[in-house]
Amino acid sequence: MALEEAISDIIADYWLNVNPYCGMPSSEVYNRLPEDFQIKAPIEDIRSELQKMDENGKVSIREVHGDLWVYPKKKLLKIYDSSKAEEVGLYTKQLRLGGSQIEHRFFRRQVIDRYKQDPRYRFGEWDYGGTIQISDEAYLDSSVPESDKVSIQSFGIAYTDKGEKVVAVILSDLGDLSVEHQRYWSSFEIKKKYALDSDYVRTDFEAEFSDRISIFSAFTQELEEINKICALIGEQPLFKKTFVNDPPREFNWLTKPTTREYNSFIHTLDKMISENIDRDFFKGKIELNEEIQNDNGKVRVVSKGSIRLLEEYLAKYWRFPHPEPKNEMIRAFRNIRKARQKPAHVAVEDKYDITYPQQQRNLIFQAYRAIRTLRLLLMKHPKVKSYVPPRVAPKRTNRLSRTRLVSARNCTSILHKLLLCMCSKFWFFKAFTKSMSNSP
Repeated sequence: MALEEAISDIIADYWLNVNPYCGMPSSEVYNRLPEDFQIKAPIEDIRSELQKMDENGKVSIREVHGDLWVYPKKKLLKIYDSSKAEEVGLYTKQLRLGGSQIEHRFFRRQVIDRYKQDPRYRFGEWDYGGTIQISDEAYLDSSVPESDKVSIQSFGIAYTDKGEKVVAVILSDLGDLSVEHQRYWSSFEIKKKYALDSDYVRTDFEAEFSDRISIFSAFTQELEEINKICALIGEQPLFKKTFVNDPPREFNWLTKPTTREYNSFIHTLDKMISENIDRDFFKGKIELNEEIQNDNGKVRVVSKGSIRLLEEYLAKYWRFPHPEPKNEMIRAFRNIRKARQKPAHVAVEDKYDITYPQQQRNLIFQAYRAIRTLRLLLMKHPKVKSYVPPRVAPKRTNRLSRTRLVSARNCTSILHKLLLCMCSKFWFFKAFTKSMSNSP
């Protein structure tokens, strides 16, 4: 057996079986050689042979701390790997043929619909990425097919040349999926490279923290702060729920620009505002009902809408030197309510419209400005002078950051991998201007 053949056997076996998809140092190659080769060929000859293999396109080499690291390429691995993509999975096959673990694949956002709409999965998304995890209950449930017990530790957000969002996932996470789910993801793949969100790169690959939160998290935090202010005033909470820890799955960026998806978002947003206002908050302060005379002269009693109750409450108990911000806030709430009522009472044909993402963006920022205005108005109460809005409110998540170094193609030590992942993520609550400036 020639020296190159022996080296090739070791490298391929290490990549495919011993420590899958990881490179190895030349010193380890030398240690794994049969004893007769070690006697005949010193370590310098091994490195010289690896350099020749690099020139021939069979491997790639890299100098790391005085040792020569080697990574097999498709030209070499296709000789040793007889697996078929339809049997092991498309992305597993790409890894087996030398694909880098941290190389990204890009997908249309519709790919996450399957997990977002399936209660068996814990789905979370923020401005620059997200996570998909099979729930503990589903994982332990024997009736759930094993092929569906999958997770993606972290996916990122990337942007097309037109600024449209796409989903980015590293190859190692895709390779961990079942064959069925790899086939599903491949049907949404875009065969192009796009610019990754800078915060996604910093948090998942450079072990840095980000003080950026999504506009959706900022919105729910405002609901939380308003209820805190109500407690300081001595009143019951204005909102029934704040959704800080359990936001609706529909309360996020659209995955596809369709009428149905957009209307679902509007429906959710209105439920979090007008339907979320507790009418009991206004008891004893203003009239909750009014009398309306019908055309036949009879009088009936009807309940006032929650937005109207809020408007009358503010008009009765608050004075505004400049009422326009308050009026703009009420208009925003009513516009959202009106936008919801049309699809709720009329059958609307589902259409594909690329303008929906921008319409959603405009609407959620309008809603945030309105809810923030309400907090600022309530802060004028004399009992709230001691209240200070949180500039930084850290919230630990149950997801570990993937802090692999971009410059290191693969990790060879399991301990090294664990150490690189021991950096917990935090969410930070910042002012509206910070959220506005960081949103893509």
